[in-house]
Amino acid sequence: MKKIMFAAIAISLLNFSCSSGGDDDMPDSQTDPITYTNTVKAIMTQTCATSGCHNAASNSGSITLETFAQTKAAFDTGTALDAIVKGRMPKTCSISSVNINKIKSWIANNFAQ
Repeated sequence: MKKIMFAAIAISLLNFSCSSGGDDDMPDSQTDPITYTNTVKAIMTQTCATSGCHNAASNSGSITLETFAQTKAAFDTGTALDAIVKGRMPKTCSISSVNINKIKSWIANNFAQ
């Protein structure tokens, strides 16, 4: 019974930690052009540049995703997008296909700031 209770609490905490990065915070239809400032920054802030991951204090894997230049550098090589698409990142939740497509559009649009 204790194991079941522990599992339920752990799952609840994981869901809570990712709830701020869910699609509810990001509209499905976007009228503004997809740029770092309009779109990608919010996705990174909510799902990647968090404590214990890719914020300046944690700098996990020597990657920080808090600024345009840092985020562009990480995605310019294709490594960051590959990790997201293959589900390796983020480790504590996932980025929706809608938001992955927004990141892909940003890359295709030459990393518009």
